[in-house]
Amino acid sequence: MIDLVIVDRESTGPLDSPIGAELRELEAAIRKGESTSIESRWRFGHVLLRSRQGKQLPNGMLAAIVAEHGISRSEIQYRIQFAETYPSYDEVSTAVDTYPSWREIRSSLSKKPKAAPAGPLEFTIRFRGRVEGWKPEDLTPEAVGEIDGLIEDLTDLLRKALRNTRKAAK
Repeated sequence: MIDLVIVDRESTGPLDSPIGAELRELEAAIRKGESTSIESRWRFGHVLLRSRQGKQLPNGMLAAIVAEHGISRSEIQYRIQFAETYPSYDEVSTAVDTYPSWREIRSSLSKKPKAAPAGPLEFTIRFRGRVEGWKPEDLTPEAVGEIDGLIEDLTDLLRKALRNTRKAAK
């Protein structure tokens, strides 16, 4: 087990919680050495996956992690991607057997094939699913105003695309 030293500080930021304590413990394990660091990076990524609201971390959390741990945003994203790619401990063990260093694992993550761009129908279905997941308490008056403007822009773009499609079909 890793000894965790918690420093008393005056802050009520996103890392002043059990999640912050867990991330500090994992970062300490990562800094100790390669043998446990890969599993700790995976666990770190899983903590962040559990913390996400939709597909995003809570406001300010990413910046707080960067500031507290001195790691880059891209390193944090790799850890999240690692946890997404290998959701179970058994899969992580296989990944470690295949890629024995963090550098090799990161390299393998960046080489994952990207999905083909979605066509209009697929985009609309995915977009609808995301919008249906919105919670009223997440929408501030400013966000609602901005969304209204985006809806008007999107409506105009869709109308133009449909007109062009109809013209091409004639």
